[in-house]
Amino acid sequence: MSTTCYSERYTVEDCLSISVFSLRKWYYFSGRMKGEVLWRNHAGDVQNTLGIQVSTVEGDSQSKNVWLKYAAIHNSTGEITILDYEIKLVSIPCHYGGNRNWFLCPTENCGKRVGILYLPPNETHFACRHCHHLTYQSCRDSHGYLYRFAHAFGMTEKKVKKLIREY
Repeated sequence: MSTTCYSERYTVEDCLSISVFSLRKWYYFSGRMKGEVLWRNHAGDVQNTLGIQVSTVEGDSQSKNVWLKYAAIHNSTGEITILDYEIKLVSIPCHYGGNRNWFLCPTENCGKRVGILYLPPNETHFACRHCHHLTYQSCRDSHGYLYRFAHAFGMTEKKVKKLIREY
């Protein structure tokens, strides 16, 4: 786990993301599908694109995977790298029938079953939020208020947390 404080970590809101929930909504889990995922800015202009190929055919040699293809631009050098790699899918049966698909985090020592993979700024590969040490904006905000409150009253954050628990 990273020791970086919340205010220095990227949030999931800062990242590009791909989710199994969106892929299911766009019918990518109905056999073999190819397409593009577009991320748009607030003005509606295309910010980034991601080529995607999903295979969920049973008995196929390439069954249960997602292939991602995109260009990563390194901010410091401006160098463009074309990435093309596989992310494994796992299908878990639901209690009341059907199956739910999940990504297996492609990071070497992770392999967690997750619904969303993230690509932070200045990174090249999608991974789960734990591998990228991401936080949520709401966590960042709550820790900021606690810090400001504690220091305004000459207390430590630990003391404020204890007072909140006792209250």
